[in-house]
Amino acid sequence: MVNRFLDKIEVYEDLFPQDIKVFINSRRIAKGLRTSIPAVSTSLTKTTRAFINHGRWIVECPGGCTDAVMASDKYRVFVCSLPMCVEKEYIRILFPAQRVSIEVELLKRPLHASGMKLHANWVFGESLQNLRDELAISDNLPRATD
Repeated sequence: MVNRFLDKIEVYEDLFPQDIKVFINSRRIAKGLRTSIPAVSTSLTKTTRAFINHGRWIVECPGGCTDAVMASDKYRVFVCSLPMCVEKEYIRILFPAQRVSIEVELLKRPLHASGMKLHANWVFGESLQNLRDELAISDNLPRATD
């Protein structure tokens, strides 16, 4: 039995060829919002934290709505596309200071027998030790085989 492992924790640019600004603009148009996205400022005051869900960096709208997208490593900004949301401007995405260490720990995890990534999840505040402990527990779960 050979274990297959994730090779990268994915961001938007890994999966989609379309520039994220074009993607966001198309979502806003579809929702009936203005088509001109505000200019990205280096002094954005509002922030939202990226987290890892099934091996993907994700960002949720801090406005309390249900909008969420894969985080962009290139732009590191988010803008909500839901019309009912109060957040209409760009919001800076915060990645954790220990991003590389977190990704290294999660990349050690094999695929589950179903083909899904095995617990490749992380949330702000979760420790590296917790990720290591989860990996130890997952050693007893079924694996994908070649």
